[in-house]
Amino acid sequence: EDIVAFNAINKAYRFDEKSIIFVINQLDKDKVNDYKSSAKEKLNKLLNLTVRHLCVVPKIGASSSNEKKAIQSELLAAIKLVPAKMHKKEQDITLLLTELSGLKNQIVELQKKFEDEKAKDRLKLQQKEHQLQLERKEHQLELEREKTRRMMETMHIRDSSTSVYGPGFAPTPCEPRPSYAPPVFDISRFPTGSRPLKADGTPDLRFKINSIFK
Repeated sequence: EDIVAFNAINKAYRFDEKSIIFVINQLDKDKVNDYKSSAKEKLNKLLNLTVRHLCVVPKIGASSSNEKKAIQSELLAAIKLVPAKMHKKEQDITLLLTELSGLKNQIVELQKKFEDEKAKDRLKLQQKEHQLQLERKEHQLELEREKTRRMMETMHIRDSSTSVYGPGFAPTPCEPRPSYAPPVFDISRFPTGSRPLKADGTPDLRFKINSIFK
């Protein structure tokens, strides 16, 4: 009804948007900050104008002088910001019962439309937040995969740098089996002059030596 009445008065006086202060009172203290921005948006659509100055007055106790002074200061500050202007009535204010009923229905429809749009915006915001969470999780998984890949590369490099001929090495069947047994040479097959000699100067035919050629 307040919206319908204001629209009727505004139609008669053609208020300047810069010279109007909208005051919403009797609001719970814990809802003042959250309500102010949403109320501005809602009034813009319901009144078909731009709400430039809005004061939200919370519920206060009858004996609370400090809260009263705070509200007075807020209203005075808003009045100082608004330029004064003389408004003249351009036409009579007529509100027939049928017209009032029709305007009320329009307001209800506009309010429902506003709530639907608000719900859609809230859903879009939730979907966007969900998408951001999925992207953050995917990014974290990618970092973990990259970390694992680097660890595996590091382990491969360390394994390839280790000597395959270390202690306890057992060659695979596909590789030729190295032989570490030194060859045995029978010096008796060598020329006489190259054989070891006995104490009496004769060649020692019993002597054999194990030798590894380097």
